[in-house]
Amino acid sequence: DIQRAAGRGWINGVGGGRFNPGGTLSSYELSTLLGRAFYPEDTQTAQAAHPDEEWWYAPCTAAYQHGVLDGTAAGDYLEAYGAWAAQYLSPAISRQDMAQAIANLMEDQGFTVTEARKTAAQAKIGDWAGIPASYRDAVSSVYALGIITGTSQGTFAPDQSMTRAEAAAVLCRLADALADGR
Repeated sequence: DIQRAAGRGWINGVGGGRFNPGGTLSSYELSTLLGRAFYPEDTQTAQAAHPDEEWWYAPCTAAYQHGVLDGTAAGDYLEAYGAWAAQYLSPAISRQDMAQAIANLMEDQGFTVTEARKTAAQAKIGDWAGIPASYRDAVSSVYALGIITGTSQGTFAPDQSMTRAEAAAVLCRLADALADGR
């Protein structure tokens, strides 16, 4: 998945010829991955309009314009302050925020998950009661499709962070789900 995502230009290393697979993923890194993978034209437009901005600015802008960050901690910050600020977007993204961003992207792409599949997924998540109500639809959607799977303990672990390697796998699963129409 890392090779596939890197080969398609969705994800890059961290410099010095390193990928850092166990490193945590931030909100702006996830937005960058999603912008590059699913909104390449909008990313290019944002880059052309703001050529001197940070490397993450254009793909994050593209993802934000499509509502990908709605309902996430990063999206809430952007709504409140109306501007990108790396210090608020650089902390590790939680699994529940990643699920929300991916569910938003699926909705933007016109992709839905049936209620029956979501209900079946909920029954398999050992810590379902601990997932905040505002994230439950997103978590059950991505779990039902196998885009973000649970932990080895049978839980979703909504507050845990995602690694860069996990993000590459999630990105590839999302691309496959959208392409297959699962």
